[in-house]
Amino acid sequence: MLRHSCRASILTLRNSQSVVRRQCRTEAWKGVHPNFVKRPRCFLDFTLDGFPAGSVVIELYSDVVPLAAENFRCLCTGEKGEHLWYKGTKISQMSFGIMMIGGDVEHGQGGGGQSIYGGTFADENFVVSHSRPGIVGMINYGTLHTNASQFYITAAPTPFLNGRNVAIGRVIEGIDVIQKIIRVAGVPGLKRGFIATSKGATKPVLIEDCGELTGNSYDQLTLDEDQ
Repeated sequence: MLRHSCRASILTLRNSQSVVRRQCRTEAWKGVHPNFVKRPRCFLDFTLDGFPAGSVVIELYSDVVPLAAENFRCLCTGEKGEHLWYKGTKISQMSFGIMMIGGDVEHGQGGGGQSIYGGTFADENFVVSHSRPGIVGMINYGTLHTNASQFYITAAPTPFLNGRNVAIGRVIEGIDVIQKIIRVAGVPGLKRGFIATSKGATKPVLIEDCGELTGNSYDQLTLDEDQ
């Protein structure tokens, strides 16, 4: 009888420990899984040669790089003023098959930029890897800690950016739009990896509209992504 009682106690203890381990794993998973973090989601509507080219939805890593994420979010909404708004700006550079670059709210040609914090701001960390297409990150002025408003969106893995540029988000809808723009708007005959400015592109690319998804728009996209 005592033996059965001890065995039952041991089983109860093991079950309790198993439950605790599962709970810990679940809490840890919640902490890193985007569905359990209310990350901002912004949209960019592109035009290609004056015609609609599609929309992209970007989820920002506000829990990883809060300063950079808030900078991008505000530049999408224009809430800091029309001089700090991506709307109407050009995609200034394209690296064929690799990435596009835009966000020069200062000059519009890829030579300037300004953050919502005034001038530039420092790199927060390089936690997010450029191991997949659709990574959104900050363009700097060639040295660390010089982020402003210019950003890039990758169309392929770009590990050479790790430790050099801060990744701030990911495309969760519309990566095909990015790939199409890079494929169609470039100068014919140029090789993969060549940087072409918007002046040299055969078809100009603009951010026609942009903003932040909230309410039902945000929730519906979450449901669609989970399915």
